[in-house]
Amino acid sequence: MPIANCILSSSVAQSGDHPSDLIAKWGHHSGVDTSEMTVTVVRAEQPMGKEYKAICTLHLPSVWSPKSVDLLQVGLAKAVSEQFELKVADVIVMTSIIQSGHVVEGGEVVSW
Repeated sequence: MPIANCILSSSVAQSGDHPSDLIAKWGHHSGVDTSEMTVTVVRAEQPMGKEYKAICTLHLPSVWSPKSVDLLQVGLAKAVSEQFELKVADVIVMTSIIQSGHVVEGGEVVSW
């Protein structure tokens, strides 16, 4: 269940690629199956302070190994930069590791 939420600066141009291509690119760059990946992309109306072109939060279950976490983080940064024609330096990814029992899906607590 890799879930990413990305906020794009209002200065970032719309992508010419199909939105689902972002998940395919993320899977390609991270080497991970895309069947459980979710990405939400929104635009910031008034970004303030230090500007990143894309600010992404990545939520991962604690079952991922440290190497897999690294691959998913870097893969997301590369996929977002490719999808929206940004420099990788313009993308920040912050990751939260979710413990078993801290997710409710379909009204049920999920354990792994």
